[in-house]
Amino acid sequence: MQYNRIRGYVLDGRLVPRVWAFAAIGLVAANASAQASMVPEWLGRESEVLRGHREASLAGTEALFGGAGMRVPTPTLSSALLFCHVVAREEGPHGRWDTFADPDLRVVLRAGRFRSAAWGTENSREAWVSFAGVTIDARTRIDFELWDRDVTGDERMATLRGAYAGTLPLTIAQDGDSVTCTAAEPERVRTELDAALGRAEPIVALVEAARPDLTDAAAGSPTSAIDAAAREVATAMGWGGLHEPRAVAMRDRLTVARTAFDRALRGVVTVALRTPTAAPIAVPGGASTVRYVGVITSPAAIRAAYPGAPVAIPSVVELAIDPPATDPGLVLGAPDAIDARGNVLAPLGIDGHATEPGRFGLSFSSRLRPGSFLVRVGIGARTSIVPPR
Repeated sequence: MQYNRIRGYVLDGRLVPRVWAFAAIGLVAANASAQASMVPEWLGRESEVLRGHREASLAGTEALFGGAGMRVPTPTLSSALLFCHVVAREEGPHGRWDTFADPDLRVVLRAGRFRSAAWGTENSREAWVSFAGVTIDARTRIDFELWDRDVTGDERMATLRGAYAGTLPLTIAQDGDSVTCTAAEPERVRTELDAALGRAEPIVALVEAARPDLTDAAAGSPTSAIDAAAREVATAMGWGGLHEPRAVAMRDRLTVARTAFDRALRGVVTVALRTPTAAPIAVPGGASTVRYVGVITSPAAIRAAYPGAPVAIPSVVELAIDPPATDPGLVLGAPDAIDARGNVLAPLGIDGHATEPGRFGLSFSSRLRPGSFLVRVGIGARTSIVPPR
């Protein structure tokens, strides 16, 4: 399910007319403190980690690097967690890596059969990154590739080549670029891995227990629990690696639970769409009723009826409020729509009809047709309006 509810236009639980809201979707930036939960550092990484498209690198690596790492002769590292401090030179052969800022580092580690990539902080030549599941011995060749992440493509900055000498810290430097790594104590890795999985367990259980509810603003979706569980699973993979069996099992539980909820929501919506709303809906707690009028998809008709609607909007759903309301937010709350696929759709805005008082249009960025969606209105508990086919 794609949950697209936009909250930017809601004031005190009501929709504000003629305000257009645009949402930038992103995950909360990771806390850099080593005392906090070790959340993957680069924005948006949790979903990529869970799909196996990107390695999980721990936040707070700077503090971890300078803390309880192993700094003794260690001939062999087995499934180790490396903390690495990376510094790239300021300029390349053609000047600065980025015209207006420092590079956005991506660090690739190749050590024997092991390969992993970590993303550094935006606009910085310096980064602290981690690599989990590293197995090397005193003769293993090690390469670090430094890349600048750009919108148009990644640019190779340097390749640092060396070999593990059996002692920590490991340092490879050349031409102004350097990488220094130490390793976490195995007991610390086990403790933090167990802690992350322990935090994830009850959250994943909440996702598994979630059931659709069309009267709920989020339709019963456990969105916050899904996000929190994803952070903890990604944290576990940051300590134990993408293929750590218990972390993989927890990830799979979360994936199954999300899929099951989405399927259940589609089923609930399918059942609701079988019974169109025949009479105006009395909004709980108010003296008004709301009636579905129709959906407009013709650009010319939309411009004529709702000249303030966004240009080239695919569809406008019309609702009538009786008695007419000067502020539809007092009656409609923050309305939305749910389509047959279970997508919760937020309107881009609400406009009064050009000539008919009491009629309002909800502008949607999706093309809607009767029989394929329901509209939800009301402040607090939502009431569904099912358009006839």
